[in-house]
Amino acid sequence: MLSHAPMSVPMMTNEVPWGLKVPEHRLMRNSKLRLAGQSQSQIETWQQQTKACFTTQKLSIQIDDPINSSIYSPLYTMMSYNNAQKIKIELAFILLSVIIAGLIVLPIINAGIKFDLLVYNFIYVMVALTFIRWLVRWDLHPLSDSKVGKVLIIFMTPILFFPLLEGIHSFIEFKDQAGLESIMTHLSHKKQQWYSAYMRNEYLFFAVGSFITSILLIFKMLRSIWRQYKYADKNKLKEG
Repeated sequence: MLSHAPMSVPMMTNEVPWGLKVPEHRLMRNSKLRLAGQSQSQIETWQQQTKACFTTQKLSIQIDDPINSSIYSPLYTMMSYNNAQKIKIELAFILLSVIIAGLIVLPIINAGIKFDLLVYNFIYVMVALTFIRWLVRWDLHPLSDSKVGKVLIIFMTPILFFPLLEGIHSFIEFKDQAGLESIMTHLSHKKQQWYSAYMRNEYLFFAVGSFITSILLIFKMLRSIWRQYKYADKNKLKEG
């Protein structure tokens, strides 16, 4: 049951706590659920101060105890990092993706297998991990609030379709004609079976995954742009 206890209005300040800001379209969207149990006057007061925050572009919401407060902790979770922090987070995740991709192809390299599609394999892992992360937490990307950046991603992502499909076709053709065992003649029969299964499963998994996530990413960007325009239009109507 929703509580109707009085809600304190977040205090505005010129200081930026934790270097965080609240994107307007995301906050306004989620605030409908967060403030459902409050009175109309409390909601209007909160929205007025929130609007002032975005109008000045110098203010941020300060919460004394965001973790332990049942009222403020949902608001804390809606906050996003500023661009400098987002760039650092993006670079950290890219480095992590490189490490994971390297660990996945490392057994093939250590076994001395001369796999001509190894670069494709590495790229598939990188693309799949990166696009999945963008689909789940796009708000952590430096371009998360940029319409131009989203449009560029929409038009540039289809360019990846051709090399992604080419790598899948080349792998299937090589597997069916020559066979993966043909590049493992220096290994025992048992190891050939293990590496063949490993290469086939991980290659196709990340190859298909990268292709599917690239398609989903386009719809993700279209939806994100639509929501930005949607809430921007609503704010203009209210001001008019």
